[in-house]
Amino acid sequence: MGTAEPAVRDQPRKDSSPAGPRCALHPDLVKNLILLAAPIDFATNDGLLNLMAGEDDLVPCSQGMPFTDLVGSRDRKTILLNGSGHIGLAIGGRAQKEVWPQTCQWLA
Repeated sequence: MGTAEPAVRDQPRKDSSPAGPRCALHPDLVKNLILLAAPIDFATNDGLLNLMAGEDDLVPCSQGMPFTDLVGSRDRKTILLNGSGHIGLAIGGRAQKEVWPQTCQWLA
């Protein structure tokens, strides 16, 4: 009995970043995800709460900020926590004081 290939593999970076190897989905998994994915019409979306961290190295603000403008709904809000990283946006002390109260208010 053969061993199955892992769903995630380390892939070398194509840039010169010292952050180390990147993870990438196995091509067969990506193909299945694409087949199951349905297109989203952002123009008719009911709303969007876009949470961003000013020092996020995984999802930079330059990538996240334009997303809010794609949503046609008037019920959209962007909360930017300057000086915080990706994890700090969710569980940092400032997030608990600044982000989560606004998030709860938007959801209410």
